[in-house]
Amino acid sequence: MAEAGEGLIESRAGGGLELAVRVVNDRTSFVSLPRDVLASLTARSPALPLPLALTPVERRLKRRGETAGPTTPKPAFVAWAGAASDGFGVVDVPAATADCLRLRDGCVVRVTGRAASPHATAVQLSPESEADWGLVVEHAGEIERRLLTQVGVVAEGQCFPFWLKDSGG
Repeated sequence: MAEAGEGLIESRAGGGLELAVRVVNDRTSFVSLPRDVLASLTARSPALPLPLALTPVERRLKRRGETAGPTTPKPAFVAWAGAASDGFGVVDVPAATADCLRLRDGCVVRVTGRAASPHATAVQLSPESEADWGLVVEHAGEIERRLLTQVGVVAEGQCFPFWLKDSGG
């Protein structure tokens, strides 16, 4: 199935692959893609990390008398740095990242590559608690040095995990 990754980085609408989320333990925010996708994807030599949009796939039956139209799920953005998942038909998402993005183990997402994504010139952090603010002030230099080693893509308003060096996680 070498062509499984063919449409992954070509289309912004209607393309991509449907994969199940598998939540894994990892202290980064980078996802892993199935091996059957990698051959065709790496043949295209995308710049790494490759930004990916994970859009939840709604698999809900309409109830009798229901008139409300379908809602368009909002995509979550992650990055792929070349790692392979050992599962078939799954995208491995680190647990803390899945929690931030509200992705459940086993949910189905449409994975679409964003090779032409804009590059940020600045990222503004909004820590979730007063204690987090203290850590940001105290370790600003460390955060600047380590942020992109853990997080390959950010989107406006999107939550993401970050671990300071030697933190308990």
